[in-house]
Formats: sequence, structure tokens, C-alpha cells
Amino acid sequence: MASAGVGRLAPFRPLAPAGRRVGRVLGIWGKMMHTRLCGAVAGLLLAAMPGAAFAQECAPMSRHFAFCDDGTDWAEAEWEQSGDGATIVLGDLRLEFTEDWVGRDDAQDSGAAIDALLDEMTADATHEEIARDRFTAGDLTVVRVIQTIAVDNDPPVLRAMMIAGAEAGRILLSLDAPAGLPVEEIDRRSREVAGLVRLAEGG
Repeated sequence: MASAGVGRLAPFRPLAPAGRRVGRVLGIWGKMMHTRLCGAVAGLLLAAMPGAAFAQECAPMSRHFAFCDDGTDWAEAEWEQSGDGATIVLGDLRLEFTEDWVGRDDAQDSGAAIDALLDEMTADATHEEIARDRFTAGDLTVVRVIQTIAVDNDPPVLRAMMIAGAEAGRILLSLDAPAGLPVEEIDRRSREVAGLVRLAEGG
């Protein structure tokens, strides 16, 4: 993924206990050899363990959330710097996200929060609500509204607005697509995007 101002962090993987035990047995080879063999044996042990795998690589989105897109076409998307945040662009799809949207009120539940946000955003726009639902994506509960919206003389877009939340916080996700995209596709794509959002470690 090309990232503008947003880096990827490879998580530190501590040595497996079995590897440490083998390393101590080999102490007679000296400190340098001990370190090398310890790492090698630990690697072999991890590879032999059923289901052993390294954590998925993720890009930080905000204080509490990360975007984990390995194995999807979103891994090839461009990240465009946008103020203090970024927009992820994949072909005709644009994903904007923030934890700090204007008018955020943590006293509101997600349903009331998205209604307040939409009222503000569509005050001077032509819009039509197509669908509204709530679903679970990993550890997050997502409230979603799909609508068409046109501002001023700009071409209309098909937009899936989502607030994804967990105990650590909430993040606003706005996925825009051309108005001619089938609703079934924006439904699929927005569910996919929500499923790639994870709580950041220590967030």
C-alpha cells in the first residue's frame, strides 16, 4: 500500500518459551552462538506449530483503530493525506475516516450520532436514504446508512456512512462510490471495509 504520512508497523514477536529453553541448553557455544541458535530453533518451532502465523500487518488510522487489509485489493489502494487524516482511494471508491468528527457527542448512542451527523451533512444537499442497518464486524458494532447525495453542482455519489464502535471508542467511516454502482456492491464493499477495521493494540 502506498501511504502518505501513514506508516505500517511490524509487531514485535517475542521468542517462544520452547525456543528459550533450547537456547539455554546450547549455552556452551557462547553468547553469540546462543543468540543465533535460539532464534533459529524458535523459528522452526513456530513454523511446526499448527496454525502458527505472524500477526497481520496493519496501518494506523487513528488513536484507537487500524486498517488491516492484507490479502485484499485494499492493500493496493493509495492513501492521500487529508488535513490531519487520510483518505484511502481504490479506483472509484474513496474511504474517509476520523474519530474526531464535528459535533461528536459520546453521550449519544451510535444510531443517534449518525442521525445528527447526517442532518448536518445533508442540510444543503440533495439526498435520498436507501438503506439503514446495524451489523457486527469483528469486535465492532457498526451502524450504517446508505444514501445518494449531491452537493451543489457536483455529480451525485452513492455513500455508505458508518459509525463503528467498541469499548475503546468509535470511528466514522464514509465510503463513496459513483452513483451508478449497484446498491448490492456498495453494501458488500462497505461491509468489507468495516471488517478490515481493528482496534489498535494499546488503543
